[in-house]
Amino acid sequence: MKKVTFLLPDMKVGGVQRVNSVISENLSNFYETNILITQHKNVEFNTSIPCDVVENYSKAEDYFLRLLKRSPMNVDSVESIFNKRLVRKIIINMRKNNTDTIIVNADLILQIPLLKKYAPEIKIIAWVHNNIDIYMEKYFSEKRELLIKSLELADVVICLTEFDLIKIKKI
Repeated sequence: MKKVTFLLPDMKVGGVQRVNSVISENLSNFYETNILITQHKNVEFNTSIPCDVVENYSKAEDYFLRLLKRSPMNVDSVESIFNKRLVRKIIINMRKNNTDTIIVNADLILQIPLLKKYAPEIKIIAWVHNNIDIYMEKYFSEKRELLIKSLELADVVICLTEFDLIKIKKI
């Protein structure tokens, strides 16, 4: 049976978490599904789907990054080291669980280039849960080029509206 992993930052109570939970539970009738989260060990959202955690940052590392982001220094190289480490943890988990397809949500979409580089055999679906303009102009305004590259490298992009579909196709 094919294995599908939903990759999310957390399983706190929220809309993205709810939708991923419902979809993963329904897909479990046809595939083996699990949820992999990268922050917040506490799974607050009630789901019957197994949840694994690969922690992105320790509390000390998170504090350090927050301080760096407030400084005038360029933190891209430090953040890049953390991202590579996170992606390695994600890939180890996916290979351990024999994941065939990963559905990537939220800011983790920006990790698609590294996921593709280190695990090209795994099919990647980018799930854009908001209007694409919000992603481009607000959430990822400083990382717009990385977002575009990530969407281009995804095997499939899921979006919510026809408007978003048209705009993403133009990208």
